[in-house]
Amino acid sequence: MSGTEPLTQNPAAYLLQALLSLVFVIALIYGAYYLLRRVTGKVSSPSEAGPATLIQSLPLHAGNVLHVVKVGGKFHLLSSGPQGVTAIASDEVAGGDADEV
Repeated sequence: MSGTEPLTQNPAAYLLQALLSLVFVIALIYGAYYLLRRVTGKVSSPSEAGPATLIQSLPLHAGNVLHVVKVGGKFHLLSSGPQGVTAIASDEVAGGDADEV
């Protein structure tokens, strides 16, 4: 033949090659994830304190949800769904103490 002969390896060699390739790909994915986390910094999680607090969510029909959110001393009623987010109402906390709600 012209220098290209079919591979005559046994099935165990093919399996070993496939497993080593899989380990290599997983290592590449993990390395890319590690580098992205280092470059972009830690991704904020919902448990971290911030200016806004989700008080309650009420699922409605067809993917729509009502949310009560507290930002500073004000409560906001928001509707979210396939069309986006809509502010419905906003009210300040009576008595000025927003932590007792």
